[in-house]
Amino acid sequence: AEKVGKQRSVEFMQGSVARAAALSPAPPGSRNMTLVGNSDKDGTVNSDLAFWGNLAYSGNYGGFRILDITADQPRVVTDFACNGPQNDVSVYEMGGKRFLFQSIDSGQTAEDCSSATAPVDAEGHRTGYEGVRVFDVTNPAAPKFLDMIQTACGSHTHTLVPDGQRAYLYVSSYPLGAGVTAPTGPGDFRPCAAPHKKISIIEVSATGGTFAFDLREKSLSD
Repeated sequence: AEKVGKQRSVEFMQGSVARAAALSPAPPGSRNMTLVGNSDKDGTVNSDLAFWGNLAYSGNYGGFRILDITADQPRVVTDFACNGPQNDVSVYEMGGKRFLFQSIDSGQTAEDCSSATAPVDAEGHRTGYEGVRVFDVTNPAAPKFLDMIQTACGSHTHTLVPDGQRAYLYVSSYPLGAGVTAPTGPGDFRPCAAPHKKISIIEVSATGGTFAFDLREKSLSD
């Protein structure tokens, strides 16, 4: 009887292990999903993804890529260089054009894609431009920089809420360290210091393909 009991225990344990193995997805992947293709971007930090139709928009610390995902294996349409961590992206179509919004949370030497990350001076300040860059990506093979909307403490990431021919960008931001300045341009040393109790809200619109925005800041409670 003792031998029979031990045998049944072993069989039960073996069965449990087999069931657990069957339920666990094989890496890489998730249950009921299968990896069919990938598109590597080495040499940088990759951030967020956005999708529109058969195109995927992939942010990275050096810019963003636009990928055609019609087939299993993605095809790179554009690898667009535009420095400015974190470079989280969102995409929206309005006014007959498609716009890409890119979060910048580290001071830049210029608003456009000629920028580099601004250095920290001897007093520990980093001046520069940060916030949300806006691109016209109507032609995915030739993105065009339109503007940068500077926001307090920059933009680590943002959420896009569509509203017909308008969209609202809710910007999440925070100080990256002591002495990091608000994004009001070189020479302005107003500190962006903790606690940063506000959220930036950008209303964007496009009439006849012309881009316009309105920036508001909302204080947050304790």
